[in-house]
Amino acid sequence: MSGNEISYHVAMDMMEEFRLIMKRFYKKSDTPYRKPEFQAMLFLSCKGKITMQELGEELHVTKPRVTALVSELLEKDFVVQSTDEKDKRKKYLSLSEKGAACIESHRRAYEAWFESMWNKFDAREKEAFNILLTKTNLVLREELQEKEEKNETN
Repeated sequence: MSGNEISYHVAMDMMEEFRLIMKRFYKKSDTPYRKPEFQAMLFLSCKGKITMQELGEELHVTKPRVTALVSELLEKDFVVQSTDEKDKRKKYLSLSEKGAACIESHRRAYEAWFESMWNKFDAREKEAFNILLTKTNLVLREELQEKEEKNETN
């Protein structure tokens, strides 16, 4: 290891510090929803219309937990529930106008925050950030693919 290289222990500590800072940023937010509710709304915004089972599978939560989560979202008017035309037992969830507005507001706030942080980097730091994140995403995608392939064979 050369004098300029950091050990993976230092890098791990830096990642943990980053995670904790981001967690504190989240706690300071004045959103009308909790993190699991936000994750559910974010998934709904990407998919449009899904079943409660699909939401539970995506969030990796039990059926009772997804039921409680959806009840909270319905009560706060962030989601709406509709019934399948052919199978009346099948219920779909989608974002309400209020839920879509919350997601859009969050997206704009996140973009503004990131831009303000990004503008504090010089050109060299922006390029280094791009290289590091591109490589990190590549490695994580490869590891995820290997893990998924391993799970499929088991």
